[in-house]
Amino acid sequence: MSNTVYPVLVLEKDDGSVYECYSYRDLLGRIERIDIENAVYTAWDRERCLLKLAVQSGRDWLQVELTSQRLDPDHFELLKSRAVLERRL
Repeated sequence: MSNTVYPVLVLEKDDGSVYECYSYRDLLGRIERIDIENAVYTAWDRERCLLKLAVQSGRDWLQVELTSQRLDPDHFELLKSRAVLERRL
């Protein structure tokens, strides 16, 4: 695993849903392997760094790789507020 700083924001491109995942296990429970293979999600860590999500073999099938690309602060805060709103529904 990478030096990912949790929580992680995950954007589901199909429907625009935003999830906030607080650990690697939480992330595994929220996303599906087939959707990773189909590049359905975009994710960022708490420091706004883009995460590369990929499938690997084994029980912990999700590979999370930290990139140097950062999301601008305003867009990040907007996504974060959407995740909080969806959690309340």
